[in-house]
Amino acid sequence: MVTTRIAVAQFESTAEVQANRDKMVALTKEAAAGGADLVMFHELATTDYFCYDDEESKHFALAEPVPGPSTDALLEAARSTGVAVLLPLYEVDAATRYNTVVYLDPERGILGKYRKTHIPVLGATNGQKGANEGFYFDAGDTGFVLPGPIAGLSTGSAICYDRHFPESGRAYAMQGAHLLFVPTASYRDSIIKEIWKAELQTFAFQNSIYVAGVNKIGPVLGDGVKPGSRYPGGSVIFSPEGRVLAECGDGEEIAYADVDAEHCERVRAGAMNFLNARQPQHYGLLVSSGAE
Repeated sequence: MVTTRIAVAQFESTAEVQANRDKMVALTKEAAAGGADLVMFHELATTDYFCYDDEESKHFALAEPVPGPSTDALLEAARSTGVAVLLPLYEVDAATRYNTVVYLDPERGILGKYRKTHIPVLGATNGQKGANEGFYFDAGDTGFVLPGPIAGLSTGSAICYDRHFPESGRAYAMQGAHLLFVPTASYRDSIIKEIWKAELQTFAFQNSIYVAGVNKIGPVLGDGVKPGSRYPGGSVIFSPEGRVLAECGDGEEIAYADVDAEHCERVRAGAMNFLNARQPQHYGLLVSSGAE
C-alpha cells in the first residue's frame, strides 16, 4: 500500500499579500518537516477575505496573474521541499478576476487551475452579514475538470460556496478523483457551525472520495460586519467512508492524514457502490435550467 500524506494548513491571512506569501512558504516547510506530500490552504489565502465590503474597487489591485508573484513564491517552496501545494488566490486574467485554486507540483510546475463556479451574492443570516462576491469575481470557466494527479492523487477543487452544489463533487468522482479540496472563508454560525462538517462528510460518503476542507482563522473584516466576528477554523479531512481522519481547532495549525488512492477504488467496489448504481436516464432535470 502506497500512502500520501496530505496536510491542511490553517492560518490567518490579512491584506498584506507579501506577509501571506511568506506565511504559506513557512507553513509549506513546516508541513514538509511533518512528512507531508501535499499541503492545502484556505480560500483567497494570498489576501484577506474582502467580499464583505460593499463594492470597494480598491480590492481589485490585490488580484494577480497566474503565473505571478504568489505562484512563483509557492512553487519555489514546493521545489525546495518536495511538497505539492494547492494555492487559492485572487486571479486576474485579461482584466477579468476569478477566485482560483492553482495546482503546484514540485517537478512539473503549474499543473492547472480551478476557478470558482458558483458566485454568491448573499444577504444577512441571523444578523451575520453575507458576502457580495459578484462584484469581485466572475463565474469560473474551467468547469469541474481534473488537472492530472498531484502528489499521486487525482484531485478536484470546489471553492467555498461550490460545496453547496452536490454536482461539483459528483462530477469529480465520475472522473475517478481520489481527493476533493474545499477551501473556504466561512464564519456564519448557520453554515460553519451547523453544516460545514456535515456537507463535507456527505461529499466523502456519497462519492467514495477523500475530502479536505480548509477554513481560515482570524477577525472577519468588512462593511457592516458585527464587531468581534471571527473565522473559526475547523479545517478537516474525511475518509471515503465519511470518517474524520484529522481536524484543526480554532488556531494556527496543520493537520495531517495518510491517504491511499487505491482505497477509494476498494470502497467504490464494495457494498456502498453509489456511482455504479446511478440511473442517469432519470436525472435530466439536474442539467436543465429548471422546471418547464
